[in-house]
Amino acid sequence: MAYPITVCLTILACSYLVSAGRRKPTPEDREKVSPIVVRTLELTGDPDLSVRGLATRYQAVVSRLTRDGRTVVAHDAERLAPGDLLTITARDDEVQRLIKDLGRPAEQEPWLDRSEIDFRRITLSNPLYVGRELHDLRLDERFDAVVSRVRRGDTDIIATPDLILQSGDRLRVTAPRARLAEINKELGDSERAAGDINPIGLGLGLAIGLVLALVQIPLPDGGTLVLGTATAPLAVGVILGALGRTGPVVWTLPGNVSNTLNQFSLLIFLVAVGTGSGGGLVSALAAEGLGLVVLGIAISVAHALVCVIGLRTVLGFGTARALGGLTGSQLNPAPYAYAMSKMPEQRVAVGYAVLFPLSMIIKVFVAQLMVVYF
Repeated sequence: MAYPITVCLTILACSYLVSAGRRKPTPEDREKVSPIVVRTLELTGDPDLSVRGLATRYQAVVSRLTRDGRTVVAHDAERLAPGDLLTITARDDEVQRLIKDLGRPAEQEPWLDRSEIDFRRITLSNPLYVGRELHDLRLDERFDAVVSRVRRGDTDIIATPDLILQSGDRLRVTAPRARLAEINKELGDSERAAGDINPIGLGLGLAIGLVLALVQIPLPDGGTLVLGTATAPLAVGVILGALGRTGPVVWTLPGNVSNTLNQFSLLIFLVAVGTGSGGGLVSALAAEGLGLVVLGIAISVAHALVCVIGLRTVLGFGTARALGGLTGSQLNPAPYAYAMSKMPEQRVAVGYAVLFPLSMIIKVFVAQLMVVYF
């Protein structure tokens, strides 16, 4: 009885947050992320920097360097000199900062000439590199290549050396044209292989979670607490997901596989809740329906008000993070799906992912403590 009430009221709270964000956006809502662009910068003075130094000072990747009419792949140790033309991949606002500090936009774009130095998007499907940092691939040393950006799902990411790679990432690689076939083979470049489920990591993770579900935490009065078969795998998944991989074992799932399982699991979950609760709904309403309905509404409204007022007004969160916090703390996949349909942003997903496991563990323990002591 309480579940559909909670779903409906939480969706109403999400709808209010979305409409409030449109009427009176916070500074976070107004923040626009500049698009990633490729521009060529002409250095007008001596920057006293190497390629690596420039990438460290600015959120940018230098993929090509043109000097005295000759274009080569930019290597980290290369010292920069006046007159150099640098092909830079960065967000537009960062490019403008680079132009202001170091030079001016070049009159020519050497990267458009692909006769010798070429670029290509290559799908990472080789499991040897999944869960590793980008610099671990050593593409510059082995293939004279540079990765300038990574497309993950629908999002483009600047290819920083510490970026942790996932199966299915599409790497934009700049390299000598003759070496691209070797790089393709090394990275895999297979959409099918990138979508394969890793049975060892998934099976081990579930097994560890189910073993943890059997662990009993003793209470002072002789009772015990357990995480249970739902919460324990969730807690283990959070830990293993943070690790990424342990030696040859990859703990994460490819992004497309994860999205498919999320949607499928949500549908199965909603069907299970409906069919499991429907049988006893009429008798529950007849016995003490009014009291349960009122209590369910009161608890759901209180939680929604605390989240809406606390996250948006007190903490000043933007609409996206407030939606993630509301749905994650309420442990409701259905309102989360609604929130993502109205605002498909990474910040909603992050807020949900941060609060969902914490809220689940707390509520599982609180429920057991209520049974023991009340």
